[in-house]
Amino acid sequence: MASEIYTTALLAYFAALPDAANTQELFSKAEATMDGLNSTVGNDAAGQKKLVSIYVTLAEDVREMIERAPAAKRKTLKKVFSTFLDRVAKTSDEVPVLSWAATNFYELGAADDPGRGVPPPDIKEYYAKAAEQYQALLAKAGSDAAITPEMQVFLRTQLATVYRRQGKYVLAMDQMEEVLKDEKRNMTLDLQVAAANTYMEWAASDIGIDRLYLRAINGGRKSRSGKNNIWGWVKIAKILAAQIQRPGLDSAVKEDYYQRLHEAKLMQARCNYEYGLTAEGDEREKFLNYAKQDIRLAMQSYPDLGGDATKKQYDNLLKEVQTALKETPEGLAAFPPSTIASNESSGSEEKPPVESGGTAPLLEQNN
Repeated sequence: MASEIYTTALLAYFAALPDAANTQELFSKAEATMDGLNSTVGNDAAGQKKLVSIYVTLAEDVREMIERAPAAKRKTLKKVFSTFLDRVAKTSDEVPVLSWAATNFYELGAADDPGRGVPPPDIKEYYAKAAEQYQALLAKAGSDAAITPEMQVFLRTQLATVYRRQGKYVLAMDQMEEVLKDEKRNMTLDLQVAAANTYMEWAASDIGIDRLYLRAINGGRKSRSGKNNIWGWVKIAKILAAQIQRPGLDSAVKEDYYQRLHEAKLMQARCNYEYGLTAEGDEREKFLNYAKQDIRLAMQSYPDLGGDATKKQYDNLLKEVQTALKETPEGLAAFPPSTIASNESSGSEEKPPVESGGTAPLLEQNN
């Protein structure tokens, strides 16, 4: 069959691309071959469905090439994979196909994304294409039964991540708030953590506002009841502290929550420190001391500080704070056990929500 000949030729072109002397010339031949493939299947619904199936299969073959290829050749193969995804997305408007394309665009970006700072141009391009597909899928909500409420949560969560990495922080927070304002979703731990991290990244960006560090600590986006839909690190830590006290909690889950509790406490101290560095005079000293107090109180409540790895992070951060305060940067050695038995606190205080039986409501986690 003609389509099989074109398919075989395409795979041969793409396999040769990473070693080609003139990759652009070879890539142009491959694109011409794709155009030829399109002409063999017909323009009716059956032909387009067959074409999508061929492209999906080819894309999976190229994905396997990427996984097997040396690091130096992956960038070229990722461009090939992206080309297939473009073809698929433009040929079909079926939800499973668009979702598949969106997820793969996202994964192309996330695979080599450093996670912070401005991502490289190719990664930004993959994220832009992922965002386009997520937006198209969300536009179908309400008119296509395949876009279930659960799928909308997934799409908004992914879109928020893409917006954050594009530096579109307001749009990212809008997507997260849309999920978290639902009381049934407000206990979604991963999204609450992502929202607090987004405030931090926004504050540190070129378009950031220093006081967003305080939003990361105390939360924001108030609900009609006056409570923050986005918790911030203080409430995240308090919720996690309540969770690890739940009777019968699985030991692996408990350990995960314990480590995430220390992540939240470290981030709270980090935000007070970063905000303090941007302030002047008494404001500067106040927030730097808040950061120091955050670490002292964590040590008071949890002497092991989560284990050696997180203890080292506390120690390093405290040395940064002490240096900023023009104190001796001795780290945790400044807090011998006899000096930490205190009920003082820093930052805002809010008791974790509890059910009538006295147990904190169960957190949800994205899977």
